[in-house]
Amino acid sequence: MINTDPLIVRQALRHQFHNLVIEPIVTDTNLTITPVILIVDALDECDDKYLMAEVVADAYRGNRQLPFRICSRAE
Repeated sequence: MINTDPLIVRQALRHQFHNLVIEPIVTDTNLTITPVILIVDALDECDDKYLMAEVVADAYRGNRQLPFRICSRAE
């Protein structure tokens, strides 16, 4: 996706997450055969950690079929 749309890094975070993470997972027909583990680390180090956590949570809420399990650890 970055090769076809190099300006995606300037798009809104939700747009980036959808196009770079969600869309490839949703369009992967092997998803039922091959499990996917998505680890998002260092959210607390993001410029807007609350927005990033919200983007991840909203993606899961929007499609419960996504192979996400959201958890957090104490700082």
